[in-house]
Amino acid sequence: IYCRNVVIKKHKVLFVAREDRQNWYSVKEWMKIFHKTKLSKQNFFVPLLKILYGIENDFLFFYNNVPTVNEIANKIGVDSGLSFAIMELSKYGNSNADSKKCDPNLMKEFFENSHLNDNDFFREELLILNPDIIVTNNIWDNALLKISEYIDKYIFKNEDFETIINGKNAILYSIKINNRTIPLIDTYHFSKPGKNSENEQVKKYFYNPIMKIIKSEKFVKKFPEYNKPNGA
Repeated sequence: IYCRNVVIKKHKVLFVAREDRQNWYSVKEWMKIFHKTKLSKQNFFVPLLKILYGIENDFLFFYNNVPTVNEIANKIGVDSGLSFAIMELSKYGNSNADSKKCDPNLMKEFFENSHLNDNDFFREELLILNPDIIVTNNIWDNALLKISEYIDKYIFKNEDFETIINGKNAILYSIKINNRTIPLIDTYHFSKPGKNSENEQVKKYFYNPIMKIIKSEKFVKKFPEYNKPNGA
């Protein structure tokens, strides 16, 4: 029997994007959006919420049976609902009027400043969040931002990293956090034009590729603890 609103909710999901926005309070503003606004069928939140629902329900449902983005949004931050964490690589607020235009120089400046006196702030943040799975927004797009060397140096360090599946629309890595080996999936940025429409685009470029990875033999073999209920 198919149950549309089933939510297993056993994985701590961390999304990683590129940079913060000036004068933008993500948690407060996002909760307003999720509960008081009707989301359009093509925006940043569509891939995020669809992926979150898929992960929390172990991709038991094909994409066409997943609730609408607004139905999922209404379950964020409520009892027996859904939750997630999001981490911006750069905490410096980008003041650019075009929210889709990154400022790589400002990001590089933050990366350097965040490592003053050899403090490893990113590692500390990851240890506190202690996620079960990480989904990143095409953060290694070196041709666009030329920041990959900073990411490898300060955030997801090479010595803790391994490529498991190099897929067309999503790449699976493993990373060590708190002495655990957890999956990290890098995919397109959620605001990518032509890829974030709720209908067929998110299905093709986000949901199905991630579902295929998580259900693969390589994933199950590499992360045997991932599907154990409550980390048992």
